[in-house]
Amino acid sequence: FKGRWRMPCQNGQVKCHGFCLDVCCDHETEDTCFDEDLNMFCASLSDGGCPCGNGEVRCGSFCIDADTACCDRDKEEYCVDWEGTAKGDSYCHVYDDGGCPCGAGESRCGADESTIGYCSSICCEGDEPNLCIGEGFKMYCAAAECALNDRFDRNQQKMIGVTRSYGLAEEQDIIFKLLRLHREAGDAEKRRLEVEAASLAHTIESRRAHAKKGFQPRNYELSYM
Repeated sequence: FKGRWRMPCQNGQVKCHGFCLDVCCDHETEDTCFDEDLNMFCASLSDGGCPCGNGEVRCGSFCIDADTACCDRDKEEYCVDWEGTAKGDSYCHVYDDGGCPCGAGESRCGADESTIGYCSSICCEGDEPNLCIGEGFKMYCAAAECALNDRFDRNQQKMIGVTRSYGLAEEQDIIFKLLRLHREAGDAEKRRLEVEAASLAHTIESRRAHAKKGFQPRNYELSYM
């Protein structure tokens, strides 16, 4: 027969962008949410998205952890220090002072007279300004618009799926935090968050691929940048 045979979803799950999930949310109009028992559900963005859970507070129109910095997006850049910690300490840094300091292996991309740009391990500028996400969440720069399936918005549900299925608890916390922040971020900050989310998803997918081949490192650090 033609086509590739695929295993059907089980236990009431549905196929969602190539993954079996409890529900399939429309990321254009809905937020992907989890209750205290980690049951997945969708919430309308027009109604404010996911309700804030225990230990969370509302920052503008979205929820953040109570120990996460709530920045004034018109004046401050949201920064995370990932060095030596799984979750990272967050803080705000005013744009007038240059914004967030870049980490090891990063440089500030996209800076001009109207924006301070963003810190990233990959800069898509000049003749190749478009950041695209290919197979295994590997990022690349392109001169033309990204292919439909390589656009960031088409990969968000896939990132959720692979992180839910194969990621550590800390990684699941990080990916949802990044995607929530992405929805409210300005253009420069969106690009930084896209790089961080894709980098984390790529790390998880690469680790899964190695484990599938029979290789599992004894120890590894939670690091994706």
